[in-house]
Amino acid sequence: MNTEYFCCYHSYLKKIAKLSDQEVGRLFRSLLQYSSTGEAQELAGRESIAFDFIADDIDRAKKNYLQKCEKNRENALARATERKRTQANGSERKRTGGIVEDKYKDKEKDKINTPHTPQGADDARETIKKRFDLFWKAYPKKTGKGNAEKSWNRIRPGKALFDQIMEALQKAVQCEQWLRDNGRYIPNPSTWLNQKRWEDEYVFPSQCDGYSYDDTEEECPYG
Repeated sequence: MNTEYFCCYHSYLKKIAKLSDQEVGRLFRSLLQYSSTGEAQELAGRESIAFDFIADDIDRAKKNYLQKCEKNRENALARATERKRTQANGSERKRTGGIVEDKYKDKEKDKINTPHTPQGADDARETIKKRFDLFWKAYPKKTGKGNAEKSWNRIRPGKALFDQIMEALQKAVQCEQWLRDNGRYIPNPSTWLNQKRWEDEYVFPSQCDGYSYDDTEEECPYG
């Protein structure tokens, strides 16, 4: 089941601030298609990283929506079952002069009132795994994936820290050190995570793709 919309949060403004109008257009068109059909277009530009963030939110919202629909369906079915049982009990009481032993009434009430067992632990593990996959996809040096995933599982980043890590990674891939000698000085992903390198301040070339400035201390807008 697909909804007719997906939520665009104000926080996305920060994620797409460094994209050009053309990149934002491609990103939005791809998100509309993904929300409608579940199919992701191939994006080759910088908008692909922002797509992964927002698609994750779309998936999570769709899952919550389906769970809510299923819970409403179960509640409606339980209420209908209880009404039928009450009507049947009323008819039986009239027939027997009001003396009826209902062996199933308490049992059915227990079923209806028993809270749904949460699957928060499984959902949390799934979210951590999915966020690591996004991180690994964006990290330019594909070395030591097992060690990187162990480091990731120790950190277990929540949404705020995950956004911070991915935003820092966006900056790092454009910094002077990582661009030097075809990425020779890019650290292994596990090292980058273990040392909390997302808190580093990165040095950028004097000119970035699609943007130039004079010899001042102003930082590149993609940093």
